[in-house]
This record gives sequence, C-alpha cells and structure tokens, in this order.
Amino acid sequence: MKRTLWSVLLIVIVVSDIVNAGTSAKALQQDTGGDNGLLKMLANFDNVVIGTFEKAWRASGNGSWDTEVVVLIKRRVDGTYLAELLKPTNEFQHLTFTWRASIQAIVHTHPTITNPRPSEKDIDVANQHRVPVLTLTAKGLYAYDPVSRKVLKLMSGTDWRDSAKWQLKAESVATDAKVGRKE
Repeated sequence: MKRTLWSVLLIVIVVSDIVNAGTSAKALQQDTGGDNGLLKMLANFDNVVIGTFEKAWRASGNGSWDTEVVVLIKRRVDGTYLAELLKPTNEFQHLTFTWRASIQAIVHTHPTITNPRPSEKDIDVANQHRVPVLTLTAKGLYAYDPVSRKVLKLMSGTDWRDSAKWQLKAESVATDAKVGRKE
C-alpha cells in the first residue's frame, strides 16, 4: 500500500513539474489513468535524451520543413532511457522505420504548418504497438497515451527544449513525501 501511494505521489509531483500552468496535476493524473508509465517515463528523461529531441528539432528546420524527424525511446537495463535519432527520410508528414520490441515511445517532430497534436496515423501506431507517441512542435509538446487513449498537451511552445522544465527536483519529492502533499 505504501509503495502504491508513493508511486501515485511521485506521478503527481512529476506532472506538476512538466505540465503547463493551465492544467492541474490532479486532473492530468486522472486523465492519464494514474500510474500508467507515461509520466514516469517522462520524468526519467535525462539531458542526453532531451538533447536528442533538440537535435531532431534542428534536423527538421525547427519545424519549418515539411519532413518529420523521429527519435525512438528505449529503456536500458538500469532503468534509464536511450534516445535514438533516426536519419530524416524526407517524407512529407510520414514516418518510416523498423519496429523493434525494445521501443518504449516514439517521439517525432511535426511541421509548424500542421496540427501539433498526434495525427490519426500516430494514434494508430501507438495503439498497435502500445507505446506512447509524442510530438515536438513550436506550439508545444503533445503525447498520445494508448493506455488512457487521450491526447495530452504536456508543455507549451518550445518549453520542451529546456531541460530544466523536465527535471524532477529531489528536494520537492522529499518535502512532498514528508508532508503528504497531493499536488
């Protein structure tokens, strides 16, 4: 019971650190089905993973080109994440890559001229392989979670480029755990 409570508390803290100010952490936790792994995964992205997102963004002309660039997220044995930047395929609003069971999430750029949210094709791939799909855009960071079957706006604008926006502060976790804060 204590372990489950700690997991829920950790998710709430992570959400409050990564979500834009207009979305309450409690509401997002309910929308995403609680302890589903997506928010835990996002909380564990390190500067190298986030730096790979920045490289993908630059490779897409900062969203100004019509091509999408893909980053595959894989989990290492030690629980950390590895981001694999794929070479751009120069396909218009389309992605091609070989599926591997080690993939934990698909992150890709969306051109500024398109809808920033994951497309129907993105959602189909996420549901088929049961992995989240995230879109990096000039309008924000969006994710489709196949567990909750919801699209979430996780960050506004290009805040996702700032690794400080992703960091879970250890002192916040310790403080919140001691006082039992729910938000």
